[in-house]
Amino acid sequence: MTKRTLALAVASALGVSSTAAMAIVDLSGGTGDPIYYPSEVNIENGITVDGSTTGDAEFTPKYNLQAGNSIWALVELSGAVIATGDQWDTGAISTNNSNVSVIFTEGGGAGESSAIFQLKADSGNLTASDTFTLYFNSSNGSQMSIASASGVTARVRLYNDPTSAQLKNDNNVRDYSGQIIGFKNGVTAMVKPNGSASTASVDTNFTTFVTGDQAGGVSQTDLGGILFDTTTGVVDISTGAQVELTDMFDTSTTLTLEGDFSAADSVYIDPTQDGSCSTVGALMGTIVDDGTATFAIGNTMLGDENAGTYAELCFVGDGATPMDASEYTATLDGVAAPGSQYNVGNAGPQGEYAGAIDRDGVVLRSGFVSKAYLRVSRFIFGNSGVNDAEITDIRLYDNETGTPGTTILLPLPHVLPAGARTAIDMTSLIDINTMPKQNLMVEFSIGSTNDKIFGTYQLLLQDSLVQTVVPLERLPSSF
Repeated sequence: MTKRTLALAVASALGVSSTAAMAIVDLSGGTGDPIYYPSEVNIENGITVDGSTTGDAEFTPKYNLQAGNSIWALVELSGAVIATGDQWDTGAISTNNSNVSVIFTEGGGAGESSAIFQLKADSGNLTASDTFTLYFNSSNGSQMSIASASGVTARVRLYNDPTSAQLKNDNNVRDYSGQIIGFKNGVTAMVKPNGSASTASVDTNFTTFVTGDQAGGVSQTDLGGILFDTTTGVVDISTGAQVELTDMFDTSTTLTLEGDFSAADSVYIDPTQDGSCSTVGALMGTIVDDGTATFAIGNTMLGDENAGTYAELCFVGDGATPMDASEYTATLDGVAAPGSQYNVGNAGPQGEYAGAIDRDGVVLRSGFVSKAYLRVSRFIFGNSGVNDAEITDIRLYDNETGTPGTTILLPLPHVLPAGARTAIDMTSLIDINTMPKQNLMVEFSIGSTNDKIFGTYQLLLQDSLVQTVVPLERLPSSF
């Protein structure tokens, strides 16, 4: 059941209009909620709304008046004016007391924001508990023009004479006001990253996750959740019914996920909202390049705003390529529905953090390494633990551009014995003669805990003890 269907069903059960917006704000009692329109409405040039989509307001005078006497009600709008071609008249106010007449006296024309009504006790008394209802629709009152999304407030001041009402003096006998129209986000679109990053395992050279959705294998993980739904209680500007995604968004709306997809086999959104990943009924994404994936979500609900549940953003590794640590951010690329009055281009997440992949183990990186003539270029590693540790991955990077360097020669995994130091010469890693520059960085991933492994880079002259010793930088295992 869509939100609109639900709103109609509730309205029918209550015996009221099927228009979800027909609410009553009690100005004198301070109760009742305003009608909320989507804040995404294109309001730069103003909007015109019919009372059939706004609702009404009411007040009780809390003032007794004997038959034959009158009071005057000054009704004012803040945040709206009467629309062009419309006019408030006597039908704009009604009362439940058949002994009282409501007579329109002045104001309420196009471009105006106030009108005066005479409330006359005819054949009986006007009592303090009588109810007077203000109608803001074109059949009883008029259409309203709204120029900003700050909302609309109705105010009623009661006077003992018409002149004071005309002058808007402060000698009123009653003064009531309340908000009748507000604006809220019509779409609830957000991402919800998991409490911790998904961890790629050093034991498999980062080709699988330490934990994962076992139904799909440990190459698969749930990065986080996505919610794409309309906000309950916000109504469509045209119909007054609960706004739906189809009112606001075109079918060409997409979600873009940015991060590292170089090791991804696929990405998808699982709509089942059960906290795990399954491709059954899934919305498959398109991996555009190593840094971008897109999802054609259109105007289909993902997750449930009422229930507070999210669809799952799922990442599947290819099982062979090491997964790098990476953050993932989400951007909703909203496209407005044809003929829509809504601006949705910036709705929802815009580069918002959606989840992450990190690595376990130790990551050590050199500053730069040299191939200078007659020098020894090497790395020294120490393992203070009681268990052997393995170097599972070695990467070469250009220190200026950060791009990957030459292929590693050293067979992996390479063991670092427990309680010992191990030297690795640059010539065992790379063919020095083909090394394109002297400014390469070397990065080592090691299966151990951070407090057990340390390393240095050494540059020694072959005919002397003169040397340069630089500690390896200890990187976080995450992005």
